[in-house]
Amino acid sequence: KRANAAVINWEGTCECFTEKKPRNMRVATADLERFVVDCQPKLDAIRTNLNAFNIFNVLGVQYREIRHSNFLGWLFDPNESHKLGNVFLKGLFRLLQEIEVLNSEEYKSLLLQDLSTTRVYRESVNNIDILIVNDELGIAICIENKIHAGYSDHQLEKYHCYIEKHYENLPYRMYLTLTPKPTYHHNDFSGGENYTNINYSQIISLIEQNRGYINSAIPTVRESINQYVAMVEKDIMKNSKEVVLAREIYKEYKAEIDFIIKNQHDFSIYRDELAGFINNGGLRGFKTTHPLHSNVIHILPDDNRLLELFHC
Repeated sequence: KRANAAVINWEGTCECFTEKKPRNMRVATADLERFVVDCQPKLDAIRTNLNAFNIFNVLGVQYREIRHSNFLGWLFDPNESHKLGNVFLKGLFRLLQEIEVLNSEEYKSLLLQDLSTTRVYRESVNNIDILIVNDELGIAICIENKIHAGYSDHQLEKYHCYIEKHYENLPYRMYLTLTPKPTYHHNDFSGGENYTNINYSQIISLIEQNRGYINSAIPTVRESINQYVAMVEKDIMKNSKEVVLAREIYKEYKAEIDFIIKNQHDFSIYRDELAGFINNGGLRGFKTTHPLHSNVIHILPDDNRLLELFHC
């Protein structure tokens, strides 16, 4: 067996030999040149999208469920500062009809009603992520939002019991779980059988269906919604423009990209040398810690008072 190696023969062809793949992967230098030239516009577009300003990413809240719940609650509230009225709340009703939580007659009836008396609570009523209530129309919609965290024991049952007790006079009591992808995982928990799952793809579709209203909104509202959509597509749904472009590039130039990755320089050989340099005073005031990954060096202040800040 040959060790992992890259060889350029007299025909100008790069051959990558690996122990895991006995067959040769031949990549001509012309293929690599074409890859660089042809992909440059897409790579520039990826770089532009990745560097685009997004307040949600700047604040580091893209995986904070409470922040998503607050933003979506803001959208669903017809009396909020976005000044777009009930367009998103009606969009939610349409989604509920599509997933058969509401039947067509109930859906049509709600569209004809005055929704201005609707109240939207965010993490303020019995810790429910989003609670939408309209006493006059007999509506109570409970939404439990999950991105990375799992359900705790009896959590769904707790919310269900609360709604059933405090809003028993409302005929439309609906229970939803909101997750990045479609799932039935909520059924594994107490009370989960009372919930119907919706996912972030459906939420983004709900928002985009009101694109005309969004485009006519005041600039700050329009930009906030656009940035929220971009953040969800990138970080939650993993199907943003840059991700799609990257997949297109890899599909067309898989051999070239795999060749480059397999033959890149291995900088991990300098790990011990760098760690020794730091620990021997080469980087004054800092020290390394035992890494969880063999190719990662964790650098922390060599000061107990500063270290306490890291552990807070």
